[in-house]
Amino acid sequence: MRRSVIAFLALCALIVMSFPLVSHAADYGGKIRKANYAWLGAGIFSPRADLDDLDLEDGYAINMAFGHYFTDRIVVELGSDVYQADGNSGGVSRGLLIVPMTVTAKYMIPTSLGEFYLGAGGGIYFVRLKQSTGGVTTREHDVVAGGHLVVGANFDVTDDVFLGVEGKWTLTDHAKLYGQRLNLSGGALTGHAGIRF
Repeated sequence: MRRSVIAFLALCALIVMSFPLVSHAADYGGKIRKANYAWLGAGIFSPRADLDDLDLEDGYAINMAFGHYFTDRIVVELGSDVYQADGNSGGVSRGLLIVPMTVTAKYMIPTSLGEFYLGAGGGIYFVRLKQSTGGVTTREHDVVAGGHLVVGANFDVTDDVFLGVEGKWTLTDHAKLYGQRLNLSGGALTGHAGIRF
């Protein structure tokens, strides 16, 4: 897994270094759009698949991203999320924390109000599972690779400011936690605010 983390970080570095090489802004039907953007969002994280076995409730999601328009339709985005969910069953309290670092390619569909998009990507997922029982708390950690699909929309407030909504579905390799093999499948629905620069 250490090699996977190094390879992923090297890929991110190459992507960031390529951004200045494509300095043009996107042209949306005569409306010039700046080539870079950043956004911050928050919403709901819903654990699924193997995570259902932990009896976790829906939790929260926080995400941030930095992206670049390589053309008016093609965007590459670097992002990071925080997913948190808690649960309690059989006298055991559990807390799950997932922090992915991802790269996403998006296909943008411009409209008069902003843009809709579809995308897919992958990354490295850092996970921690905390368990408490009988007054004793323990924690286990793992790092796994995974992929995701996204669909969303951005609505222009001004030429440089936008608000949006995004749905994301995640599927990962199996994390080894407390003797269990768990894929970190789940969905997130978030709202975000961003700027173009």
